Amino acid sequence: MHNIPILLLLFQLMLSPIQVSEDINIKQSYVLREEIPILMYHEIGTPSGPWKELYVEPETFAKQLDWLAANGYTTVALADVYSHWYKETPLPEKPIVITFDDGYLSMYEKVLPLLLSKNMQATFFLYPSKFGTPTGLTPEMVASLAENGMEIGSHTYSHMDLTKASSQQLKKELLDSKILLEKLTKKPINFLCYPSGQFNSQVIIEAEKNGYQAAVTTQMGKASVSQEPFQWKRVRINYSDGLTGFIKKVQ
Repeated sequence: MHNIPILLLLFQLMLSPIQVSEDINIKQSYVLREEIPILMYHEIGTPSGPWKELYVEPETFAKQLDWLAANGYTTVALADVYSHWYKETPLPEKPIVITFDDGYLSMYEKVLPLLLSKNMQATFFLYPSKFGTPTGLTPEMVASLAENGMEIGSHTYSHMDLTKASSQQLKKELLDSKILLEKLTKKPINFLCYPSGQFNSQVIIEAEKNGYQAAVTTQMGKASVSQEPFQWKRVRINYSDGLTGFIKKVQ
């Protein structure tokens, strides 16, 4: 009986090097993804009105998603990108972010079913003043997007040009949107999309002050760890891209 503590000690010593080795392997598994494409979509549907290039046909969008899957891309959230670049959280070999601006009905009726059927995710930038309009999502739809694993971001409250807002307006646009979206989704809203891509240094200061971690722009290109977190670039996907143009932009 007196030999049992000694045996236990020896057993623990034998296990210790293995544990250290496992810890080293975990740390070594982090590989920095310096550039990550953040795709920018607006409306998924048949074009109507003067803004044809903002649309992508549902069949084309489905083909684009299939191409991503077939070529090894994994959809991730902006929260994953942020954690990867600033907290050294590992990401898959070919991460990609899919974002949608404005909050059209097609986000719920067409995009969500497609994403779920392909085990993919996306980020939806919404502005609450559009909720309940003929072409906009309802609050219930927004909650459902979040419940189904989609990331929700702020597109301000009313989609105004933030560079022309007064100090009071700027705070209201940034904070009221964040508060309402967090109430609907029951999740933190940490990412911002500038309406029409308009921003300046004061907008960035206020965004950070009001609890945002990063923001995306309409500047063309892949997001990079070298970019400021409130100036991440995106790859705009247009109607005229089809599948061929889409592939060229992603690669």
